[in-house]
Amino acid sequence: MRVNIPKDWRCNPHRWKMMGNYAKCYPSWKREVNDIKLQYRAAGGNSGGSASALSEVEQKVERMERLSLNIEIVERCCRDATEDTPYYLELLNNVTIGTPALSIARRQFGKYRRKFFYQLNIELEKNNIV
Repeated sequence: MRVNIPKDWRCNPHRWKMMGNYAKCYPSWKREVNDIKLQYRAAGGNSGGSASALSEVEQKVERMERLSLNIEIVERCCRDATEDTPYYLELLNNVTIGTPALSIARRQFGKYRRKFFYQLNIELEKNNIV
């Protein structure tokens, strides 16, 4: 039996697929942000003084800020979709890695998942991403 989806939760199938691909990038964004932080700490927080090194550090910091925004958007949408229930991590793992949700009813989880993509669509449009 199909759950009734509010009309404003629906979106174009191509947009749905694009948002799914966007969410699947989450683990690589987390890895890259952690790598940039480790590189910065290993360098002692300084760039060495040369202009090229400074611009490289600025580029990495700018990239890290963009990735951090993407990470924050995905996490916020998961939190909003699950309404701060204990299923936050389960939904996050499902939409980003693809692990199945085992500790929640299928129908309820489907509602959370659809709400996540609805929230993600709003956030992406609001931040002019994609």
